Amino acid sequence: GASGPASAEQWNAIVAAAEKEGKVTLYNAATPSIQMRIKAAFEKAHPRITLEWVRYGSGALMAKIDQERSMGAEGADVAVSTETAWFDRHGKQGLVKAPVGPARAGWPANFLLNGMTPILTMEPIVMMVNTNLVKTPVTGQKDLIRPEFKGRIGVEDLASTFVFAWYDLVEKSEEPGYLAKLAAQQPRIYASTVAGAQSVSAGEIAIANFVNMGAALDAVSKGAPVRVVMPNPAFANQYNAAILGWARRSNAAQVLVNFLMSPAGQESWSGDGASGSPLPNIPNALDARVMRSVDLTPYTPEFTKSYRVRFESMFKR
Repeated sequence: GASGPASAEQWNAIVAAAEKEGKVTLYNAATPSIQMRIKAAFEKAHPRITLEWVRYGSGALMAKIDQERSMGAEGADVAVSTETAWFDRHGKQGLVKAPVGPARAGWPANFLLNGMTPILTMEPIVMMVNTNLVKTPVTGQKDLIRPEFKGRIGVEDLASTFVFAWYDLVEKSEEPGYLAKLAAQQPRIYASTVAGAQSVSAGEIAIANFVNMGAALDAVSKGAPVRVVMPNPAFANQYNAAILGWARRSNAAQVLVNFLMSPAGQESWSGDGASGSPLPNIPNALDARVMRSVDLTPYTPEFTKSYRVRFESMFKR
């Protein structure tokens, strides 16, 4: 799994085979605006390969892929999500393929999980405020329990392992009983950061507690009356990519992942300034090498099962 890049001759053969396959299917947890930029840049670089993409939240995405594998159904060739434990486990089981394209040579080793799974980007989690509805400054998660925000808050549901970890770390960094106090604010619960960001933009809620920077900046670019708040502490999602071992179009999958690891692919993802690239000198990108990631190792199935019961007893009564 940890083999190096293919030779030039081998890579040319892979690209030729990918062009015969004609398309590649990507399941990605990133926001639609990122997906569309990637599609446009990839098809410009490889006009004989069509990129088809589908968006799922990270947890649902991995469940969908596991279901396709168990049924032998056609679906994703490449998966990108924040479920690091899934990529770690499947990599160790030999169920994903290592990238062998030329971009592999310049990729930082500490952003290549098990020598097989590139960590493509780090994206900060921020808060998002509707400026028409919120006049008193909001600086962090503690402000969500202010009395004036009762019934006007959006919170993220437990849609991925990272979200479990994020809530646990926020609880530990805020005042005792913080989560119960947040639940007492009668927030709306959103299954995705995109949905929460859209509700803030539309004025349906005043604040969202958990928004990917990409979704927030997308709303800003469209002229929505919103402000992005970087809380302290702030944590970053890491987006992992895998070439699925059962992919129907394995050559096109190699070409896509190589593109995503290349400077052009990194710019198509992180060039809007919403996330960090592991590569240096990507125009407008943040620097993933200095971001605070989250160790998901402690967040086992046993932990998440117990935490879900506790969370839902407070927020879904």
